[in-house]
Amino acid sequence: MRLLPSTLAMLKEYATKYNFSLTERMFPSTDVSSHVFMRIRDRLAERLHEPELKWIRLHDLRHYFATMLYHRTKDILYVKEQLGHRRLENTLVYTHLVGFPKDECTTAVAKTGDEACKLIEA
Repeated sequence: MRLLPSTLAMLKEYATKYNFSLTERMFPSTDVSSHVFMRIRDRLAERLHEPELKWIRLHDLRHYFATMLYHRTKDILYVKEQLGHRRLENTLVYTHLVGFPKDECTTAVAKTGDEACKLIEA
């Protein structure tokens, strides 16, 4: 992916300030992210006196996101795209097709201007 020269300059300045090379990983590893999440979750569970919160895993939030996105859009291919999956079967694991109450309206996702116009007309 190509970056704008101004964006690249900002990244180089950031790398110099925090003493890392741009070839290193720029995002924390999964282990670091999980550890931070668990610390925050555990502190929250203690403050709220809700030990059940300690059962929630970081990965559970991904399942929740996928389920709620499917519920709102009813577009499994859009959910697949948002999760970055190559195979639809992987997405189906995340979208727990829960029996939500019937909505009074139907929602959909438009990827082009023409699709948006058709949705508006409908």
